Amino acid sequence: MAADPAEGPADASRLGADTGADGPGLDERGEPDVVVSDARASDAVVADLASDARTSDAVVADLPSDRSPSDPSSETGSADAAPDRFSTDVPSDTLDGDASSCPGTTIRCGTACLDPTSDPKHCGATPGCGTNGGSAGTICASNLVCSTLVFQKQSFATGITPKAVAVADFDGDGRADLAVANSGASSVSVLLGNGDGTFRTATSFAAHDGPQAIAIADLNRDGKLDIIVGNNLSDDVSVLLGNGDGTFDSPHDIAVGTGPDHVAVADFDGDGNLDVAVGCGGSQDVRILQGRGDGTFSAGVQIASSEPYPQIPAMCVASADLDGNGKVDLVMGNSRTLQLAFGNGDGTFKTPTDVTFSTGAAIAFADVDRDGKLDILAQALQGAMVLFGKDHWTIKSNVQEIYLSDVNSLVVADLDGDGILDIAATAMYSFVVALGVGDGTFKPTQYFPGGNITASMVVHDFNGDGRPDLAFTDSGANAVRVMLSGSAAAACR
Repeated sequence: MAADPAEGPADASRLGADTGADGPGLDERGEPDVVVSDARASDAVVADLASDARTSDAVVADLPSDRSPSDPSSETGSADAAPDRFSTDVPSDTLDGDASSCPGTTIRCGTACLDPTSDPKHCGATPGCGTNGGSAGTICASNLVCSTLVFQKQSFATGITPKAVAVADFDGDGRADLAVANSGASSVSVLLGNGDGTFRTATSFAAHDGPQAIAIADLNRDGKLDIIVGNNLSDDVSVLLGNGDGTFDSPHDIAVGTGPDHVAVADFDGDGNLDVAVGCGGSQDVRILQGRGDGTFSAGVQIASSEPYPQIPAMCVASADLDGNGKVDLVMGNSRTLQLAFGNGDGTFKTPTDVTFSTGAAIAFADVDRDGKLDILAQALQGAMVLFGKDHWTIKSNVQEIYLSDVNSLVVADLDGDGILDIAATAMYSFVVALGVGDGTFKPTQYFPGGNITASMVVHDFNGDGRPDLAFTDSGANAVRVMLSGSAAAACR
């Protein structure tokens, strides 16, 4: 179908996500309410159809955890013969304490003498951590850190070259489903969940050329979730209206700028209909599509990057009410700077302001220092950075960098159950976790084997056990990897 310059299949109205209208806090189960923008995927992670979409386009909101077990006869589209478990077993190069040749209270670890109470590479540095409860009997090799995290990997086949993933309940059964944008197949794969962390065989729906970004929302206000994808090769977005049973209508394509690679959904003009912000890396701008409430759109404003960098065509975009005035703002990131464009509430925005260096692939929102103000997390040269929500967003001294390797996508959640927000990110061939301290700082990065080429990541409790799980695309294996989190005795990684 030919791309219309400003019209989609039905209009935008209700975002299918808890939008965090009251700001970061705790949900009804006492879990942190976290706003998240997934790098190459959408920044919309969907759960609550009745939530107000005006303040943010991305919130991690769990579906009810008391859903019934899946039907054992359900078809599962696993891409692996059996699940793998990434545990925290002590590696063979972990040595027992030997104080005979080390001074004072230090203990030998390989060729080094480490202090078991203070060295970050020693499990005894964390009270209660280590196989001997934090005593001097457990030592980690110098390249390892103490961990209590364990993940069970499952893989499910998608289309060719999956680039972006989003989570939502497409068929209304209370179980989390996945939607994946397949760049190589020019399609969207929908994997219906069984409620136990497994998924049925993917169903494919056509998109346009090279979809690389995805968002989920009720665009035509019929109570059924719809899909919008950014097509990097055909310079448009495709809107697929949902039927409420996990199937979708044929796509309607809407022309935008060059090389769209990110999408964000929110009500930017305050008319009660959902709008779409499209980050276009090739043209180095953000295009606003104003929703009519029936799934169709009119062309809105075009926001040019204040420091364009077309040499590396990327333009990440995410939305939230950063200054608390009830108007949705934009955060834009290209391969040079992170920029803030504050909303006027009528679909227009103030001139973007540069705040710090960025590499343009990932943006998330959360109150990581627990001061009641929303913070921005974004990809940086050394992995990730936190821009703390202080009195002035433009003060660069508010930035703290976190080493997370080559970040492609990042999410925020309480992964270890201590009530403090943590960061997880995809990093090319692995995924990484940095556990939060609660003041905006993070512990040393933990690395886990991920896949061939990992990209977009989402976080959700896929099996209803009360723990946040991870899912991310693996474009090298044409699959989506689901990492079910568990608990284990602390050990060295």
